[in-house]
Amino acid sequence: MKKIILLLALTVSFIVFAEEKYSREYLDNQAKQIMAEANELYLLERGAWVGTDMLSEKFPKQVKNLGGYVTYLSDNNTITSVFYTKDPVPMTIAVFTFDIHARLRDAKIDSKERKLTKLENELRLIRESVYKEMENTSFYQFYSNTSPNIIPIIKIMRKKLIFSQALHLTIFLSWAMIISLLLMMTIL
Repeated sequence: MKKIILLLALTVSFIVFAEEKYSREYLDNQAKQIMAEANELYLLERGAWVGTDMLSEKFPKQVKNLGGYVTYLSDNNTITSVFYTKDPVPMTIAVFTFDIHARLRDAKIDSKERKLTKLENELRLIRESVYKEMENTSFYQFYSNTSPNIIPIIKIMRKKLIFSQALHLTIFLSWAMIISLLLMMTIL
């Protein structure tokens, strides 16, 4: 009987805490955030694809000197695809900027050579480190003549949100464990 009461008390405490933390509003908000991130990733992927096509079409001789590319969303809802050289200090080959619909006819093309901006360089470093990680492990496998398309996204607020959720989960589990221990001591 004591075990049944303990089990019932544990179940009720988990339900109460879970209902508080994971309300319908909270879950809807999480779903919206996930969809926003998925849409952003799609836009960046599409921008990289269109940018690569434009580079091959407009600058075919520069492709042999291509070190890589990064794609990011600007504050004004434009997609920027930056293609850079293989040099130790990469320089831009071409920068394509277009609206979120990634229409070729509306693209702005900047072929002036320049150093990468701080954001572009951070995205490049993330991309390169992911490639190295993927090469150094057998976990990732790809078909021959294909390569992964890595699109890094830097969002400081998102990192804080993930940490915050982990902290809430830890606090929730700690409270559940404390209540369980108290119940066990009282019942036994």
